[in-house]
Amino acid sequence: MHPPDNTNQKAGKLRQIIRLSKLAFTPVAILFLIIITWQSWDNISHIYKNANKSMLTIAIVSWSILYLLYPVLLVTLLKPWRTRLTFRSILYIHINRLPARYIPGGIWHTVARFTDFRQYGMQKRQLTGLLLLENILSLGLALFLGGAILLFYQEAGLWWYLAFSSAVSGIILIIISIPVINRYILTNDHHISWLTFIRVFIIMSIYWLLAASIFVLYVYALPNIISGQQEVRLGGVYLFSWGVGYLAFFAPQGVGVFEIISGKLLHGNLTLLDTAALIAGFRVIILCADILAWISLRLAYILGKPPQ
Repeated sequence: MHPPDNTNQKAGKLRQIIRLSKLAFTPVAILFLIIITWQSWDNISHIYKNANKSMLTIAIVSWSILYLLYPVLLVTLLKPWRTRLTFRSILYIHINRLPARYIPGGIWHTVARFTDFRQYGMQKRQLTGLLLLENILSLGLALFLGGAILLFYQEAGLWWYLAFSSAVSGIILIIISIPVINRYILTNDHHISWLTFIRVFIIMSIYWLLAASIFVLYVYALPNIISGQQEVRLGGVYLFSWGVGYLAFFAPQGVGVFEIISGKLLHGNLTLLDTAALIAGFRVIILCADILAWISLRLAYILGKPPQ
């Protein structure tokens, strides 16, 4: 008789613990943000009352327009694979499935999109390769760009070394992504060429730089939060904080982690908790952008019909 497979049992328990921690962390983090917002409400409401509403509106519209880059990226990547997915169909799927992003767990937008992609003839290996490339390249770029920017603005100390580690880790992830995916995931017929990768890298870099610019616009719309901060450093803080929040697997979409790190790096005249609560408001900007993009998509197809 064979002894019980303790390794598989331990791995199963570990996966269960990770899954439960991710599910539990999200409501806890949201509750924490609500509490600190409530405690700082007088200060925060005063800041938002005097916020530049035009800049906030521009930030919302700009983020909704940012979604146009995703189908550009995917069409560039999938062109050699000759799938039936087009710019129009990818845009429809991506925006139509945005509401799934707000289901607890942080994975359902990806699950819904990839289920739709499967119906367009994409194979499991292609979907797995796409999933890995999206996530590894996004994380790598955020860590590299954010860390590299902060290196020029942070004084020597803990945060400088963390920024250096972030930049190095990010560039390593970017470099190894294609060899790993090509060797272990994709078949020989569907390898991603370095030329295609460079094009995808450029498109995704543009996406992250624009996303960071929108964050800077949001921060500048709020009086008393920037304290003379330089625009480039603000963008670096956003990218760095997003990357670290993404690495915190227990915090889907980096909820809570992103706000605290950004608050720690940005707070000047305000307290850390006040700043974190204000930074959390950027999620409301993204929510409004998602609603705007989704409603615009639905209105666009009232007289027509979705891509087939």
